[in-house]
Amino acid sequence: MSNLKRYTGYLLRVIDTIACFLAYLIAFLISFYIFPGRNHVHLVIQLDAYLNLLLIALVSYYLVTILFLYNDDDFLKRSAPEELTVSFKIAAYVVVFLSIYIFFSKTSIYYSRFFIIVFFLSFLFIDDLLRIFLKKKILPKYRKSRNSEKILIIASSANAEKVLHEFYASKDWRYYITGIVLTDRSSIDTIVGIPVLMHLKDLNDRISELDYDSALIVPQPSYPEGYTTDKLTELIRRNGKTVEIRIPDYQVKNSCRKLDQFGNSPVLVYFSSNPMPKRQEILRRILNLITSIILLPVFLLFFLIVSIDLSIESPGKVLIKVPRIGKNGRLFSMYRFRTFRMDAEERLQSQQTPYTHIGAFLHKTHLDGLPQILNVFFNDMSFVGPHAASIHEFTDSAETRENIQIMIRPGITGYWNVLQGTGRIRKKENEYLGSWSLVKDLGIILLSFGHYLTGTSYQPADYSREELQEIIQSRTVSEDYCYDHDLYQAERSFRRSLYLFFKRAFDILLSGILIVLLSPLLLILAIIISADDGGAPLYAHKRVGKNGRIISVYKFRSMKMDAADLDKYLTPEQKKEYLKEYKLDADPRVTKIGAFMRRTSLDELPQLFNIFNGTMSFIGPRPVVADELSNYSEEEIARILSIRPGLTGYWQTYARNNAEYKTGQRQKMELYYVDHQSFLLDVRIFFHTFRSVLKEEGIK
Repeated sequence: MSNLKRYTGYLLRVIDTIACFLAYLIAFLISFYIFPGRNHVHLVIQLDAYLNLLLIALVSYYLVTILFLYNDDDFLKRSAPEELTVSFKIAAYVVVFLSIYIFFSKTSIYYSRFFIIVFFLSFLFIDDLLRIFLKKKILPKYRKSRNSEKILIIASSANAEKVLHEFYASKDWRYYITGIVLTDRSSIDTIVGIPVLMHLKDLNDRISELDYDSALIVPQPSYPEGYTTDKLTELIRRNGKTVEIRIPDYQVKNSCRKLDQFGNSPVLVYFSSNPMPKRQEILRRILNLITSIILLPVFLLFFLIVSIDLSIESPGKVLIKVPRIGKNGRLFSMYRFRTFRMDAEERLQSQQTPYTHIGAFLHKTHLDGLPQILNVFFNDMSFVGPHAASIHEFTDSAETRENIQIMIRPGITGYWNVLQGTGRIRKKENEYLGSWSLVKDLGIILLSFGHYLTGTSYQPADYSREELQEIIQSRTVSEDYCYDHDLYQAERSFRRSLYLFFKRAFDILLSGILIVLLSPLLLILAIIISADDGGAPLYAHKRVGKNGRIISVYKFRSMKMDAADLDKYLTPEQKKEYLKEYKLDADPRVTKIGAFMRRTSLDELPQLFNIFNGTMSFIGPRPVVADELSNYSEEEIARILSIRPGLTGYWQTYARNNAEYKTGQRQKMELYYVDHQSFLLDVRIFFHTFRSVLKEEGIK
């Protein structure tokens, strides 16, 4: 028994395509032959244009069915006025698509408004007529034709009556019930108008006399004559027929369950709510991904502006991560701009505002949530969906756990942002899940924008508290590396101050330009890395920065997700070498795309954000972990931590990982730059870096 909705959908696509073609033909004939006017003069010139428009009309229809109206589950149950409404929507959407095409292709000179109006009215009338004719005339006749599948029901009288009522209520047009084999008593001649052919005890002897294609067995605890469900199934299969076995309801709606497979084991999957069809889910993800990619440059622009302001007013992290519950109850980090100062806790205690100047603006305008575009890109969230529940909301509320909130990915906006009342919101969200369309998403986005302009958008009250907690935690965890600062004091002169000023200005200007220009490459690499193993494309590792400050250095992930498990991938010899040098030849933890990025140094590109926010520079010593500093003396540690670490440097460029700690060459090269840094040396290193990358010198 094939899927009724799918087969009905196929028929409707054929019907609508015929209606579209006929309507176009009628509109063409009326425009050029019945009321030709001046159109007839230009018929030859316009013929190609109108043939192209026919193709666009058909393509538009299928786009409409994919994006808006392909949910025809209730076609067989819709009334005539409801069917007319559906036909009106289809015709209207197609005409809108045609109008958009005509406008952007600048071909309006070829097409008359009269033609478009006639096409719309003809499409509406023909499509509605064909749909009603299909439902009222063709499908009922098909059920009784020889092409329909003939079904034999094997059940008790009570179960047979129940199954037949369910069958007729579904209005399924593909099957014809030929008769019933009763498993209890044989004194009944018909059930709901279907003849009782025999009792189960006679089935084995007379089964070859029956005319049917498939048998539907309704299982029961026990059967007469020693039969079981398995024996009945085998008997029917031996006669070359298909067997269908009805499964119990378990008091769960059909729309909330599906048959699936776990390994080789059949399983019945139950959902707490009506799941979104897979096709809709895939389309929704594609639209979210495309839109997030389009909007990422906007986010990057705001990121640059916010980074500059925060680096001046209150240096520290630009983004905060708020823990939220996503699809299937999974925990994820929701990104937001930091709006508080790093000393917000002390300022609150002294009754001062905790906000930075730009943070107050972001909070007031709700633009602090703009980084959620990253969550959409990484598939943690959607642009439209239920509110992302906090851990507290999820663990303390059974209603939240049972809600739609964990059936699909949460949204940047949704009904929770435009409606009031929990019951009303929950009802709308369940309707949204069962009948998603692009029109609904656009409608919610427009409503949200209206609420945003009027200042009535929903704003969760706990973001400020969670932001403050993360700031306090980051200050606690990221304690500075302790060393004796007095062992080395950098030269203080006007020449050096001028050099440092221009070096920092160069870092800000060039990193900002490169972030914008390279954003497409950054996006492509992020997509490839995520597609490779499904993991996060970026990671931040802790390094010791200028003056011993612990910083997060961003890189594209080039290793496997569980690379931290050294014993899993490394031999004892490799592990010993790694713990000494923090580099390995042919590291087995590196992915294929990771190996390519390391050879070309593309994995370092996210450090442009470190350069922009002032934790790194383009030129400087390699950022190191605290344990690596054991390879330096106390005085050397003070020297190397007196300047910002670099994206590239003297050691990276001229040795490219060939100079090692154990020989002392790496320490000498890093300290040489500290002692001799100048504008000319920076220029030499900067341009020599490209040569080293292209020649892949000294790669490990």
